Amino acid sequence: MNRTLLGSILAVTLILLFQMTREIPSSFLFTDYIVHEETSLPTNGITTGWDPTNPLGIPKGKAQNLPSIRVEDSDVDKKRKIYGGAGDKKHLGGFTEVDLDGISPDVWKHMVTKYGVKSVLDVGCGRGVSSLWFHLHGVDVLCAEGSHDAVERTMLPDPANQVVEHDFSRGPWWPEKTYSACWAVEFLEHVSLQYQFNFITAFRKCALIFATSSVWGGWHHVEVHNHDWWVQKFEAYGFRFSSSLTEEIRNVARMERQKKIMAPTGDKPYGASHVTLSMKVFINPAVAALPEHANLFMEFGCFEKNGPGLTIINKECGEGKGGDLETRLDPSFYPLILTPKMDLEWENAVRENVQFVTKNEQKDNPVAKGASDAAVKADEPKNDPEIKVEDTNTPGNRPTAGDVSDKVAKAEDLIDETDIPKGSDHRARDHPILRYRQRRLTASKLPVVPVVVWPYLEMGIGTAEILHVEQNGVNESKYLSLADDMMALDDPNVIWVGDTGFGYGWNFWCGEYLKWVIEAKKHRFKLGLPLSWPIFIVDFTDGPVPQRCRNIEDEIGVDFVFYSTRSIVRERMFSNVTNWVESGRLMSLQLYGGRSYLHTPLIVRTDTIDSLRDILHNHYNMTLDGPIERIDRKIDVSHIWPLNGTLVGTVESRLRHLVSETVVDMGKSDGINVFVDVAGEAARNGRRKVKSEYIDTLLNSKIVVVTQRDSWEDHYRLFEGLVTGGLVLTDRMLSLPAGLVNGTNIIEFISQEDLRSKIRYYLSHPNERIEIARQGRLVAMSQHRSWHRIEEIIFDMPLTVCQKKDGSPCPFIVHANEAARRRRLARNKLVDP
Repeated sequence: MNRTLLGSILAVTLILLFQMTREIPSSFLFTDYIVHEETSLPTNGITTGWDPTNPLGIPKGKAQNLPSIRVEDSDVDKKRKIYGGAGDKKHLGGFTEVDLDGISPDVWKHMVTKYGVKSVLDVGCGRGVSSLWFHLHGVDVLCAEGSHDAVERTMLPDPANQVVEHDFSRGPWWPEKTYSACWAVEFLEHVSLQYQFNFITAFRKCALIFATSSVWGGWHHVEVHNHDWWVQKFEAYGFRFSSSLTEEIRNVARMERQKKIMAPTGDKPYGASHVTLSMKVFINPAVAALPEHANLFMEFGCFEKNGPGLTIINKECGEGKGGDLETRLDPSFYPLILTPKMDLEWENAVRENVQFVTKNEQKDNPVAKGASDAAVKADEPKNDPEIKVEDTNTPGNRPTAGDVSDKVAKAEDLIDETDIPKGSDHRARDHPILRYRQRRLTASKLPVVPVVVWPYLEMGIGTAEILHVEQNGVNESKYLSLADDMMALDDPNVIWVGDTGFGYGWNFWCGEYLKWVIEAKKHRFKLGLPLSWPIFIVDFTDGPVPQRCRNIEDEIGVDFVFYSTRSIVRERMFSNVTNWVESGRLMSLQLYGGRSYLHTPLIVRTDTIDSLRDILHNHYNMTLDGPIERIDRKIDVSHIWPLNGTLVGTVESRLRHLVSETVVDMGKSDGINVFVDVAGEAARNGRRKVKSEYIDTLLNSKIVVVTQRDSWEDHYRLFEGLVTGGLVLTDRMLSLPAGLVNGTNIIEFISQEDLRSKIRYYLSHPNERIEIARQGRLVAMSQHRSWHRIEEIIFDMPLTVCQKKDGSPCPFIVHANEAARRRRLARNKLVDP
């Protein structure tokens, strides 16, 4: 053979071998992947890779995974303490044995059963606790993890096919196929900004993205940002943020926390705080639009009847009347069926995979301590401790979810459920509440009616409204008394109030409530009591999504179920075009069948008035019924919202940020004294108790600016501003509480310029400002106390209304019975202690 030819062949062979054995760089940016020859990334016309000419498209094929580079650094491993990742580089690891703050089986069930998720890419999956849940519940799952330590200790049964080890600081990676959802909890904050594009390519393979972000420090937390930053970033990548899905998922996790279900690791319940605090749900239209993901968000499509407002009640096509003319849905579109057996298999598998930890680790990490205890005693019988109730107002002997199951089981042993008729029981039509609502009974003839509040009696005080509206309102009303047992039947006139604010989806919430209804019917059946009674379903949640519990209506009769809702404005949203909120429209309050929802805005909290009374007495030597509008107020304008958004929940808050900026700018341009910050405590703590700093700030403000959330109206601060005597300026509200009229007792603004103009006008017209503030305080105190609202819900009108006579301070009182007490003291010439 020709020597020249042999030499050419040898040279080509050496070049190919050299190309095949070149080391991939240990760390580089996504853009490096585009220009380096050794990568498989694309140019136009090839069938595998990422297309730089279509950055929002779905990456083709599968990228080569780049495992983490192992290191020996004993100092780094020592600093990890409770965190896994031994032998990994410092930017990897950070996982614990089981992170209860990132685990939420109820959320996973919601994703599968309501959204139709059938496949999941679990990014930053750690040891695979969440991946294992999806696997054992029939979901096709792929676990992507950068820590070699975590991959070696994975809980998944088939690591070769279910686990991919990839370090996103080394380059991008994406799987072969698309997935229903990406699950990324405790991941985003660990990857530096310059490497974000490397995992965004993986997210581009998912129709839905469920991701949390840290709001605190931790092992290699290098990207800690507020909610809006992440939303803007992901939308810049082409994903669409869904505020409704985000809030829905967070609410499911909140409700799960309230149930205090013990995790498989020991004596601690699921926390899911990462989910409740920072979960964000995005839709990736490029993948969601593919035919293989058309099953997402499936619901029955054949019309059955009209629902409340503009809603539609559907049935399964092919069933019921006219079903023979309807096309049945292909079974592949139905959600996966989940069973309790699957839950048990997952719990046992997690328990078996939890490693023992040292006593020092237990001291550092209470979760690890619980896990160790569970691992040691996994086969021993376990007696769960009773749930301790911290709130002194929570009733004793509260039944747990397990108690309900036991009671139902025992009742079923005694009573055949088919013996208990469904529907309206005509004997209940003489219930005093119904007779009063129909004006067949006067208020003077009303007995004191016991009220069973759920889920308060099962789970305690889980929302501000249960505390401030239902518990306090019932306790203040002279016509109502708070029951301390779900099965309170000593008084046949008992009524029920169900609060939807614990976070369940409507269908699930109605199903859980129905269990209690059926249990109560069995007890009533045994006692010979009417099998129907008034049930009031109250919705104080943020979004305008009123629905009906048809199952409960069917069980006790539609005439015995009443509905109220706080949010009644649809399509309110922040506009990027006008840089302001679009007001939306009022929804219909009419229910099918001639019935309707009652609009029930938030209220004047009693603890706010209690604190206000004390501060007025101690700092101003005044009483609640004094002319507090004329207090010498040093702050010209206050807006209780921090300029940088820290310490507060930033969901749907672009208007609030804009108004804070406007007020601060006016302080500089107009030389006025402004307050823009948190006063007292923010977020949930601020809604549960009153801080004197907060009341002091309001009392010291001539003008209190109140802004609603971007997508819904109504806030406690509206009435807090009114009752403290400042002039309240609010952005335009379509659902102003009863009695409030723009220009008479409250002032609305519709733009930044309008806000500036009205602030300047009312600062320069003090008498007009003070009179409007006085009228607003009168409306708030006389029509919107806690007892007014709960009586309005139950009796269709407030009954406990005090009259200003005989020296009464009405309506400027702390408690509903205060006026009568004061009159008795005055008649007897006694001094109020």
